[in-house]
Amino acid sequence: MICFDMIEKEDPVISEEEAAQYDRQIRLWGLDASLERAQNLNPMVEVHADMDRVEDKSDEFFLQFDAVSKARG
Repeated sequence: MICFDMIEKEDPVISEEEAAQYDRQIRLWGLDASLERAQNLNPMVEVHADMDRVEDKSDEFFLQFDAVSKARG
């Protein structure tokens, strides 16, 4: 699961090549190994990785984030 908090940054832009590299890294290395790169490619958000089961999380846990994304795993 990846959780996002919005943070203030100036005009972030990534190239198509950087986005393609990010996609390849996600597939090759998985969530934990790609977390730093994901943060670098998403400077407008603070990226968190959590490997715990979604079912074990309280509603309050999810309410602290602006968006949550779950990967199949």
